[in-house]
Amino acid sequence: MHGSGAQDRAAQSDLRNGLTAEKTYYTDSQTYSAVAATMQGIEPSLKWGAALTVVQGDAVIAADGGTVCLSEASKSGTKFQIADIAAGANAGTYYGKAAGGCPAAALGGANLVALGTSW
Repeated sequence: MHGSGAQDRAAQSDLRNGLTAEKTYYTDSQTYSAVAATMQGIEPSLKWGAALTVVQGDAVIAADGGTVCLSEASKSGTKFQIADIAAGANAGTYYGKAAGGCPAAALGGANLVALGTSW
């Protein structure tokens, strides 16, 4: 079990770095991106579209691109998620360990809130 903690922390670190890259993109575009090539250009050390998957959705109105959820499986087998909602009643960052990865990104992000506030 000693190794699984380090493996889990590595996946969590990738997700935090991925969210930082997404927030960089959001600052410039006022929308999150689920395009692997775009995100690879911002943070090339991550395996966008492969190990690291991204689901983008809307925060306040349709097509605002104001929610994002990133998911990655640890080498221990645990799948972790980190999500951000940029605006609206549910604005904030959320953390999860859902076996299926990120939930579908519904308007308002209530499904992302369900991930929780910590790993």
